[in-house]
Amino acid sequence: MDNSLQIVNTNREMQEWADKIRACRRSNLSVRAWCRENNVPISSFYYWQKKIFNRVSGRESRFVEIPVSEKSNCGAIARLTVNGTAIELLSGISATEIAEIIAGLKLC
Repeated sequence: MDNSLQIVNTNREMQEWADKIRACRRSNLSVRAWCRENNVPISSFYYWQKKIFNRVSGRESRFVEIPVSEKSNCGAIARLTVNGTAIELLSGISATEIAEIIAGLKLC
């Protein structure tokens, strides 16, 4: 499937679920009761609620590609740990590579 079409479909689906979540909140029913009345699986409701919250709050998971250049016999000169993820910087690393790593960490 074309990537732009996939993004459009995902955004449309997110909008539909955002509307359902809004309707549930406005109904003054419990989530369980609203889902039962609207034939919505409660697990789907909570899945989409979390997915939408994560996107809106900027907590959505992302992968960032960081290019790695081949270095031989290089030892680590520094070790960064961010949220349990460790990154070792090797001797001979360029300023550009360090900048790319930092930019990637800012997205986490």
